[in-house]
Order: sequence, then C-alpha cells, then structure tokens
Amino acid sequence: MEHLSNVVLRSHSILTLFDKDRFQFEYFDRSVIAVSSAVNLSTEEGQTLFILMVYGLRDLSPEDLGLRNVVSDSLKICTDYESASKYLVEDGSRDWRRLFYNRKMEIENEEYTLKEIIFRQPGLIGRTTCVVVANRGSDNKRFAVKISCPTTSRVSEMQLIRDARNCAQSDEKHAWVLNHLPNMIASTDVEIDEESVQGRMRDFLNSAEYAGGKKYNYENRCLRICVSESLVPITRLTSQREVAQVFLDVLQTHNWLYTVPRILHRDLSMSNIM
Repeated sequence: MEHLSNVVLRSHSILTLFDKDRFQFEYFDRSVIAVSSAVNLSTEEGQTLFILMVYGLRDLSPEDLGLRNVVSDSLKICTDYESASKYLVEDGSRDWRRLFYNRKMEIENEEYTLKEIIFRQPGLIGRTTCVVVANRGSDNKRFAVKISCPTTSRVSEMQLIRDARNCAQSDEKHAWVLNHLPNMIASTDVEIDEESVQGRMRDFLNSAEYAGGKKYNYENRCLRICVSESLVPITRLTSQREVAQVFLDVLQTHNWLYTVPRILHRDLSMSNIM
C-alpha cells in the first residue's frame, strides 16, 4: 500500500511479484487488493504470459498506472533521478517530509506550492491523512493542505465548518464561537473515473458472484484535498495560563458543536483538536 502515497499520489498500483521461477500480478487501491494465481516461468505458457505482461505494462498510460494528475510533474518525480533526489538527505535516505516539496497543486483556480509535510497519520500508508504546508501563489500566504482518502459518503470538513459557521451567524448569542472555528479556504474531491482502470475494477468486483452467491461491496473512496488557515500547534504554548485558557476554549467549542449544530468531532488528538 505504500506505493499509493510514496513519491506521488496514486489512485491504484499494478505490480508483479516474483519468487524464484514464479510470478503473480497484483492490483491494489484503497479499497481492495487483488492477486492473480501464480504463473510458472519454467513452462512455455508461463514465459509467453510474462512477455505479454511486459508489453502490456509498457503500453499503459500514466493514468492507467494510477498516477493522479493533481501534483505537478507527477510522472517526472517517479522517473527522473535528479527530481527524485530532492527528497534524499545527506546519508542518502529518503526524507518523507519533503515528499511533495516545491510541487504545484491547483485548487479552485488558486495555485499552491507545497512545502514540508507537517503531519502524517500512523497507520496504513496510502490510506491515512497527510497534512502539508503550502504557499498560495496569489499572495504567498501560508496555508495547511490536508490530503486524505475518505469514503465518498463522508461529509467534507469544508461542509461541516460551513454549517457550523452559518449556525453561529444565525443567532447573536452564538457569535463567540466564530473566534474558535478554523477557516476553511477551499476543498475539492477527486473521484473515480468510470472509464479508468480503477473504475473498471470496481465494476468487475461489484458484478462478480462468489461462493455461496455472495457479492462484493466495493467501498468507494475519493481523494479529498482541503485547504485551511495555518494554525499554531498546542505544543508551542509556554505558560500554564495559556494552556488552561486554550483547553477551556476547546471544551466550550466542542460542547457547542455537539449541542447546537449537532456535529461530533470523533477524531480528537494532539495534532487535531480543532
């Protein structure tokens, strides 16, 4: 699964696994992993299939290989050593914080230049959340870009914050909470293209019938990119008074979100309080 977010954003990956004289095809995205039966390379049939595989993979477009046209120079990052070497540190190892460094991303007609990754959620690489610092092209202002892959049925943070702000603005007694809600600047969802390899795989799996007449329910996910104001980490607070005040504000805001607009956060952490 690491291929889905290592070096470049991908919708899916197609790999070949080798073990001595056998190989298997493997396809995986953020919802499914499909592995073929093993092919024996010591047989003429296996050797022919291997040659056909090489020719078939050669003819696939970058999109067929899963490269998402979201970050600039996506293909160059994967194929050009000079470009890829920007992510290496002095000892030659890869610095994951510079994964998207100085790459461009356009969101709602604004161009953002991505900088360091400031947060990468522990868990299954390629499926978890990544937050990147970015500068907006029009004014060079600093923002936080959140990259995640939720299910398509999940309401975006942009919509939740918009609903909360509208609720606070509708009654003067709730106006205080506007000082504590984050400002969401932009949000976009990149969904599965019906004609893409991933789209065809989803349709194939959903139409297949398995043992006992069981059906596979493919979980639709999208690439969700949200831009918000860049906030200060709570770990930078230096005095007890500051910490006490911030925690009071956080508790009051979360209580208001739950009791008034009926929004429950459900993902509280030191890196994601509000």
